[in-house]
This record gives sequence, C-alpha cells and structure tokens, in this order.
Amino acid sequence: MNELKTKAGHTILKLNNKELKVFGREVSVCDNCCSILIKDGYYIPVLNRAYCFECYERWSKKAIYYSEDAHFENEKLSQILENLKRGV
Repeated sequence: MNELKTKAGHTILKLNNKELKVFGREVSVCDNCCSILIKDGYYIPVLNRAYCFECYERWSKKAIYYSEDAHFENEKLSQILENLKRGV
C-alpha cells in the first residue's frame, strides 16, 4: 500500500490486488469502467471507490478538492486503513 496525494489535495491509496480484497470481492473490479484489476488499483476515499490506473488518471486531472468533503474522506480512509491492518 502506498499513500499518495493528488495535485488537488486528495489522499489516495494505491493498493495491490491482495489489498483490494478489503472491499469483500473475490475479483477486484474498477468501480468506474468495470475492468478487472489484475495488479494494482487506486482507492479514492472521497469517492469511496477503487479505480484502475486509467480511470484514476482521468479523474485526478479534473478532480477539485472541496474542504467540506475532508471529513468524509478522512473517515473512509481511516476505515480502509483499519480493515487493512486487521487483514479483512
């Protein structure tokens, strides 16, 4: 797992295929284009979605950071990090 920041200021987690299983899916799928995430995926806490590299790149180029969403983003990030720690 790698924690990243976008140009806009969003916190992102780059997760490998095993870590993506924290979402409770047998097969990890991009929440935007539905492609199978063979290697890595990008969890976007502010959206509470996991994207493939291509969808993440498209989103990050147009994403705008709204400070009023920071609480939700931090809450979702904390939940996922806790689940990853527990190995859920």
